[in-house]
Amino acid sequence: MRILVVEDEVDLAASIEAGLRSEGHQVQTVFDGASALQELESSRFDVAILDRDLPIVHGDVVAKSIASTGSPVRVLMLTAASDLRSRVGGLRIGADDYLAKPFEYEELLARLEAIGRRLLSMQPQLCRGDLTLVTATRRLRIGTQEVRTTPLEYRILHALLSADGGVVGFGELLELAWDDGLERSRGVVKTAIHSLRQKIGPERIVTESGHGYRIP
Repeated sequence: MRILVVEDEVDLAASIEAGLRSEGHQVQTVFDGASALQELESSRFDVAILDRDLPIVHGDVVAKSIASTGSPVRVLMLTAASDLRSRVGGLRIGADDYLAKPFEYEELLARLEAIGRRLLSMQPQLCRGDLTLVTATRRLRIGTQEVRTTPLEYRILHALLSADGGVVGFGELLELAWDDGLERSRGVVKTAIHSLRQKIGPERIVTESGHGYRIP
């Protein structure tokens, strides 16, 4: 999983990051709420391990921001407050789970694994052969390998896979470019298609001359 660690205790943050990396997770660490909001806006994560009492922007504000935007990011909240009222309050503002400090790393890992299982059970997918587009997290996989895409590439792939082998016309793809704030031109679409072919294999996207593209 891609995990954002938001913890202002530097030693604790480093320990969590090292442990998660050793488990094979991709981890980004920040030390305040403002940096967390920036990372959440610019990068994709599956889970945020979020300390509640953060400097600059409070952890509650970060959790509420994640919940209010409909983000697929799941929140595991950390806090020194372990009373029932605090736990319930954290869950009500958007946390998926709650872990009181101090804690054992094994419990943190077990709670993350439980969140990961829930994510897998909730993610609708679009599949064609060994191509899998997980729409909840906007992730593309070829077999077990994850492939990064730009927002426009993702939207084009979503349209092509949703067509279930049918042709998606240039007009529809031009609208996707327009929706992304890009110039509505065939050049923009062709550039995105060319990039996708390099990433997933040129044979996977077929050009139907005068009509559009399809994934057979």
